[in-house]
Amino acid sequence: MRYRPYGKEGTTSASLLGGKNMSRTGLTVKLIGRDGNAFAILGTCLEAMRRNKISKEEIEEFKKQAMSGDYNNLLRVVTEWFEVE
Repeated sequence: MRYRPYGKEGTTSASLLGGKNMSRTGLTVKLIGRDGNAFAILGTCLEAMRRNKISKEEIEEFKKQAMSGDYNNLLRVVTEWFEVE
């Protein structure tokens, strides 16, 4: 069973819902084995959001959060918004 950080208290999604997807969008993005460049990660996530008809407001909120810090912040935000494979 894989665990990923969730929330500010360090709880894991697996411990909260028995491994069920706890991401904000309910979408899964495949990042493992792909380009780890920040722009490539951001582009993959934005493409998934657009393809699944996520509202423009939510997309803008995701972009604002994802781009508000360094690379580690981007990864943290991505794992909050998406299930990552």
